[in-house]
Amino acid sequence: MPEHRFVPTEATRGRLIDAATREFAERGVFAASLIEITRRAGQRNRGAVHYHFGSRLGLLCAVLAEHTEFLARREGELLHAAQLTPDDDVRSVVVTRSELVVPVVEAFLGARGSAHE
Repeated sequence: MPEHRFVPTEATRGRLIDAATREFAERGVFAASLIEITRRAGQRNRGAVHYHFGSRLGLLCAVLAEHTEFLARREGELLHAAQLTPDDDVRSVVVTRSELVVPVVEAFLGARGSAHE
């Protein structure tokens, strides 16, 4: 009889979140394949995302929750830098607004190291 390995739910959730983070970064949230996410996470059950998160949106919320602390810290750093520029410096305001997207991209691309620090 084949031996079945038991993988704790939290470990499975973590691998799905890591895989989704990368897949969402590479393909976009709505273009990402849930089947590819489950494959990247080492899951054979195609319904793993729905079992653990309920939907694509639930998985996205879990990915964002995983990175909330990092995102808040980086956004704070960027906003602080913006506050140090003169009020009439329109170029800095435009650059700073576009830089607020940087923490999200960094989180999705793993710029801070592993997804589970």
